[in-house]
Amino acid sequence: FFRLLLSHLPRTMSILQLPPPPVGYESGKEHCAVGGPIKITYDAAGLSIEEFLKRMVGVDDSASETSSIGGTPLSPSSPSSWNGKSSWGKDKEPRDRTQKKTVKLSEDELQGQHYEVLGLGDAGIAASDEQIKKAYKRLVVETHPDKTKGDDRKFKAVQMAFEVLSDPLKKIAYDSALPFDDDIPPTKVDEKYFYEEFGECFEANSRWSTKKPVPQLGNKDTPIEEVDKFYEFWYAFKNWRDFSHVDEHNIEEAEDREEKRWMERENERERAKLSRLENKRIFALTDRSYKNDPRIRAHKEAEKKKKADEKAAIEAEKKRVQEEKERQEREAKEAAEKAAADAAAEKKMWDKIQKDQMKKVRELIKKFLKPFILEQVTVKLADDSVCREDIDWFFAKLDFGKAQNMRWKFEEIAAQHETSVPASTEACRLDAIAYVNKCIIQEEQAGGQDRFGNMVKKVALEKEDVSADMGDWSDADVAKLKEALDKFGLGSEKRWANVAGHVGGKDIKQIQLKARELSNDLSDAVTAEKSKKEVEPASPVSGSSGWSKGQIKQFDDAMKMYKGLKENAKWDKVANAVQGKNKKEVQEYAKSRGGGGSGKKK
Repeated sequence: FFRLLLSHLPRTMSILQLPPPPVGYESGKEHCAVGGPIKITYDAAGLSIEEFLKRMVGVDDSASETSSIGGTPLSPSSPSSWNGKSSWGKDKEPRDRTQKKTVKLSEDELQGQHYEVLGLGDAGIAASDEQIKKAYKRLVVETHPDKTKGDDRKFKAVQMAFEVLSDPLKKIAYDSALPFDDDIPPTKVDEKYFYEEFGECFEANSRWSTKKPVPQLGNKDTPIEEVDKFYEFWYAFKNWRDFSHVDEHNIEEAEDREEKRWMERENERERAKLSRLENKRIFALTDRSYKNDPRIRAHKEAEKKKKADEKAAIEAEKKRVQEEKERQEREAKEAAEKAAADAAAEKKMWDKIQKDQMKKVRELIKKFLKPFILEQVTVKLADDSVCREDIDWFFAKLDFGKAQNMRWKFEEIAAQHETSVPASTEACRLDAIAYVNKCIIQEEQAGGQDRFGNMVKKVALEKEDVSADMGDWSDADVAKLKEALDKFGLGSEKRWANVAGHVGGKDIKQIQLKARELSNDLSDAVTAEKSKKEVEPASPVSGSSGWSKGQIKQFDDAMKMYKGLKENAKWDKVANAVQGKNKKEVQEYAKSRGGGGSGKKK
């Protein structure tokens, strides 16, 4: 309880700040003025604070904690929900040290029925000064000896009653000596009797309060705010009750001055002890009421439930956030796994398409070259035949693009000799073998090693530019060409003549070159699509103006593939190979890289 009181005492005070002396300061010399006031925080602790609080609630260290009134043990405790807004000491009037604290009444004054004599028996100690004066003025006339034939007993009783009740100190001493039931309800009280037992007890003890009006216990419908104020008042109860009527020593019987002073000290000590016990009794009454109060219990349960609900809500929110986080992580993982699976499936599909196309093209080339293949091994390349081992070596290094180029070259040769792939005639022999020998030599030079494992000078391959011989093609012409190529498939009789007739306005050579370009574009699209699936989109690379790592890789691959073409044709193909970039963006990026064929930053 004392710790609760300490927590509500002021914790700050103002002091004057002294600045530190300067360097080289000599003792005895003034160096600066006192600084301004500052506020410091301190802890309310120490014997003085403790003694002050004990005096406020009437706790006596010399008395045992088990001191009791009426045989009931007392152990003050604090209300757990008391708001601590006590006004102790705020309204305390300054003590007039010239005025005596108590007045010792004579035996006659204590024995008199003063309220009954004045006709105020019903009001009792609650009678006001106005009522006392009014009753006295009336009775002093009625009981005057001139009107009672010389009987002055009632007149003297009225005079004594008014003398006692009109003097504040005498009235306190007299009222304190009146019979009073000091018993308080037990520690535990049944809830149905709580308001009856404690309400009557609080109402009876209200007479001893120095502050008026005195709040009462109320009932079950009293708001909790008023209940808190009620207990705040009674826990800080200020008692005016006087115990001079139970003095053990009669100072009138003292033989000398020293004995009289000793008697006064002993009487004062006994009165202080009884006052402390009285304060403990009131405190115990308040504390027992607080512990048994069903409104306080209900309020505590409500607060407990509120805290539990808030805690449960916080835990539920944490759980929801955690579950949401886990759900998002799970969905992200599932999405990543699905994307990876889709990419793998699509890659597998493209691989299969390319593999099937490659297989088909290889079969066509082999059938076309079959009449010109020799089984025996030759060291030198012949002009009219090619050995099987040379073909197998070359086919082992053949990729889809090179195979398509070879197929279109053979289609061109076959068309010149009025046949079509895979059928070949003796007239195709020399041109076909010359082209195969050229391809083998180029492959050896590109790899830096011939077909027998000997080192040769490495030479980069150059792509031929056929855009000038191909002529101008409109979108309608290209659409007709695609339709004709689908209609007249590989191996059909007089295929190129039929395709040229369907397109119109183009000769067979132009038709073949454009068809070859379309076939290469398909191959490039397959390669670019595979590159897009295999390379994850990345954040823009520093200094590359919004180009991702995947786009840079596609750009580098396309620049290497089409570096032999003329500028216009090259940039169209590079732009098609880079995902999300047009021809202008590709050219600007290449310019920022220094012309860009190498793929390295300048």
